[in-house]
Amino acid sequence: MPTQSCVQPRNRWRFSLLFLLVASSSESFTFHAYAWFISAPKAADDWQQLSNLVVDTFEAPITQQSPWMAQSAWQIVERQLTRQYTYRHYVSTARKMKGKKYGMLVAKEWGKVIGMVEIGLQWDETHSMKRPTIGVLCVDERSRNRGVAQGLLLKSETIVTQVWKEPTIYAEVEKSNEGATGFFQSQGFALHQDNPVMVSLRRRRKIERRPHLLFAKSLSVPATSSPETVNPSILM
Repeated sequence: MPTQSCVQPRNRWRFSLLFLLVASSSESFTFHAYAWFISAPKAADDWQQLSNLVVDTFEAPITQQSPWMAQSAWQIVERQLTRQYTYRHYVSTARKMKGKKYGMLVAKEWGKVIGMVEIGLQWDETHSMKRPTIGVLCVDERSRNRGVAQGLLLKSETIVTQVWKEPTIYAEVEKSNEGATGFFQSQGFALHQDNPVMVSLRRRRKIERRPHLLFAKSLSVPATSSPETVNPSILM
């Protein structure tokens, strides 16, 4: 189920990829005789595939509602340019945020990225506190209804509680995205405030500000003394 805050602009993420890189194992999920697993993106191809997935999930539907000429321009030129732009953005962000609380996870099956999630710390409206927020969560349309989104969300919650020691996880969802709203509510999230929050996101290589609903879910933080006591296998 796609959702977008769109984990992206406003230089809003302030986290670390380090906890993803030191982990040594992956958690596998089996569903309907197929196996898929969740890990941090490692090879350049992982980053390219997740970028393509984000573009095809959030950009392509806009084009399908456009005039014929706009659709042709998208297919011939704009789609590939947007994919490369998104790829460079994600790779650059991961490098800049190294050593800070920032996380990107992908779900893979037979070498193909079928889902992704980006999570990090986001300032609240008053800039008085940072909150762990899911910025982007999407799954390839051919792999939906298989528990992939739930798996990515569960792994994100594990990182928030067992590594970052935060008691609450948030998600920003575009007001028009009823599917994403229903998904988060089904996973225990509730509307955190009535007033929408304005979020900057990237569309067609441009930054736009759009109203998003802010959802929150309370989590149980384990009583461990330090992040070093956490089993690294939970991170991959």
